[in-house]
Amino acid sequence: MMISGRQIDQVLHVYIQQESQGKQRPGGTNAQPVDSLTLSQRGQEVQKAKQALANAPEVRPGKVAALRRTVAQGTYHPPGRQVAEKMLGRSLVDRLA
Repeated sequence: MMISGRQIDQVLHVYIQQESQGKQRPGGTNAQPVDSLTLSQRGQEVQKAKQALANAPEVRPGKVAALRRTVAQGTYHPPGRQVAEKMLGRSLVDRLA
C-alpha cells in the first residue's frame, strides 16, 4: 500500500487536534492510551528531505531568467519524450492526491 503525503498530513492534523484538546498523558488520572509511532531510518530520512524541500525557495530566479531568455529567443526545444514523461507523471500525482 502506498501512503501519500496528504494522508500523512491528515493523520498529523488529527493528532494535533487531539493533543490540543488536552488528552491525558499516561500516569495522570483517567489516562487515555497514547498511540505512538517510531519512524524507521528511511522514514526519518524522508522527513528530513521533506523538511528541506519545504524550506527551499519555490522559485529559483536564475533558472527562470535563463529559461525565459531561451523561450524568447526561440531556442527552447525540450525533447518530446521529456514533455510526455512530465505530463504522465503529473497526471498520476493528481490522481493520487
